[in-house]
Amino acid sequence: MVQLGQVQSKEKWRRVKNFIRYFRRPPTKAELLFYVIIVALAVAGAMFFADHAEKKAAEKEARRIARMERLAELERERNKPFSPEEIQIPESEFSFYEQLANRSFHITGEEAIGGTHYVEPKPKPKFELISESSGYESVDTEIKNEFALELLSTSESFQEPAPKPEKGPSKKLQTGSFSSTFEANIHKSQLESLGYQPEIQKAVVNGKTIYRVKIGPFSTKDLAQVKRHLDVQQIKFIEVKP
Repeated sequence: MVQLGQVQSKEKWRRVKNFIRYFRRPPTKAELLFYVIIVALAVAGAMFFADHAEKKAAEKEARRIARMERLAELERERNKPFSPEEIQIPESEFSFYEQLANRSFHITGEEAIGGTHYVEPKPKPKFELISESSGYESVDTEIKNEFALELLSTSESFQEPAPKPEKGPSKKLQTGSFSSTFEANIHKSQLESLGYQPEIQKAVVNGKTIYRVKIGPFSTKDLAQVKRHLDVQQIKFIEVKP
């Protein structure tokens, strides 16, 4: 009598043989086509994901390079030395009527002599000894010498009075009028670099706020010299009241 365990082991072994025999047999056309499609899909999927990952890596690298270039550009701009030629100062906003209202007239030819007239200094007094002869040459010589010494000491002690300081009206020069404090401060810095002490005055003309840059006041003598200096620096100006 055959035992139950032996029957079951034989059944298992038969199934294994059938399974091995199934895979060892040549595949049918349908199975071969199915396997080709599976492999093609796997290869296509792998290539798609690889290409996508490569594109993402390239985009990430491009963004990193662009960011580094922007930071380098900002650093160059921050460390760039200041150049006065790069400052574009707009033309002054003077109007014809403003110039007529603010200007003051001066004598023609005033700048040629510095604003003052040259006064010829008074000649020193000359002394001439005139005396009658006493008949004694030695006595006459002694008298002349004593009198000459007395006159000489008197003339040396004489001094002309110091000229009185000029009390003419002082004036200011307006060198610019701007629509913003930023432009006015740039022009002010330019004047300070030339040794002046400018000031900015706020004004409202026809409902519009402007910022006037002025220097001074100057005496009549100094005013002509400042005008010549501003002309050399090609800075426009008009005279205004202090």
